[in-house]
Amino acid sequence: MKLEDFENISEFMYWREEARTQLEEFRKLAKAFACEPTVVGTHISKSINLPVMKLHLKEFEFLLQCNFYNIEIAVRAEEPVTLPMAKLFEGVLTPLSWEWYLTEISKCAGYSWNGWSGDQVADITVTEVEATNLSGRKYMNHNSLESKARWVKRMTDPEWYQKDWSSSTLTSDDPFGPGATLFQQDRLFAEGISDLIPYGEYGLYYPGSRFFGVSVGNYGLAKTLIRNLTDQGSK
Repeated sequence: MKLEDFENISEFMYWREEARTQLEEFRKLAKAFACEPTVVGTHISKSINLPVMKLHLKEFEFLLQCNFYNIEIAVRAEEPVTLPMAKLFEGVLTPLSWEWYLTEISKCAGYSWNGWSGDQVADITVTEVEATNLSGRKYMNHNSLESKARWVKRMTDPEWYQKDWSSSTLTSDDPFGPGATLFQQDRLFAEGISDLIPYGEYGLYYPGSRFFGVSVGNYGLAKTLIRNLTDQGSK
């Protein structure tokens, strides 16, 4: 298959032009690295058949697909990649501060834990309390024992964030705590990619990984990520 094989899109498809733009952006991305775009699979988004593209650069293989919202990138390296997150994600993911994390805790406390006292959180026999919303209406606010256990550890372990508050996972090069620089990593929406490589080969990035996945919001960020890896190598 070639990218040209995906250009015949029904005029009744609402996302037709965006799909054609995607093909052109993949061509530009391959050209930026002086390589040929290779189609290795397909996926469907907005009822349109779309390509999964492979770029082979130096010691890295990149599998990419676009679902119109994010560019999903699975990276496979010949050797473990030991770059710090700060280097790999430079210009790609926004570094987040401990102060940002405390703000997220405050938001969650005012919503998920509205009405809960410290004693009620600590009491394993309590799983719901009466709370009052902003309009003054009373309701029962439920939290499982598992959620309570994660919330209690929030200052030393961010597990609550990805399990109970956000779909993103907080990761860091630093020990988790005040002063740490955090990065939000999202798991891939990997349709098409998952047909080609095992699930375990497109998880989150941690230094020492050979296989991992990164989800980015546009082609410019995809280009920066690939350049960060290919310019700096795995070290």
